[in-house]
Amino acid sequence: MKPLLTTLLLTVAAISCRSIETPPGYLPLETFGELTYVAVAPNGNRIEIREHDNREEGTAEYWAQAIQRELVEGRGYSLESNQSRLLHTGTTFHELLFSTEHQLREYLYLVAIYASSGEVQILEAGGERESLEPDLPVIRQMLDTID
Repeated sequence: MKPLLTTLLLTVAAISCRSIETPPGYLPLETFGELTYVAVAPNGNRIEIREHDNREEGTAEYWAQAIQRELVEGRGYSLESNQSRLLHTGTTFHELLFSTEHQLREYLYLVAIYASSGEVQILEAGGERESLEPDLPVIRQMLDTID
């Protein structure tokens, strides 16, 4: 999975990630670069979280539109769903689910964005459709564990 926002955010600085509950079946790995959280499953599914400064104070909807345009128009992904989700903490995430085909296999790519006046948090999860689709509920529950 390539860093998604490299082309979208030109002046960002990573911020340390807080507490996160890793979904069952995933193993958290050491982070590097702009990543503040990484976990993988034996079947190849991957979850990553990045945090960036939000100096321009863009909303989650703004970043979701930019990501959607990049993936759909720029990379040929298909948008399967686009929704806002309210978490138990009162935090609203904007969630996008994409699909694409590569070498005759179908892949899913989930992007969830939270933006405040100070930071943007982006959760990305990707994998083959048949293995990632059953994991989507626990990945979505993981959003509730991010402080």
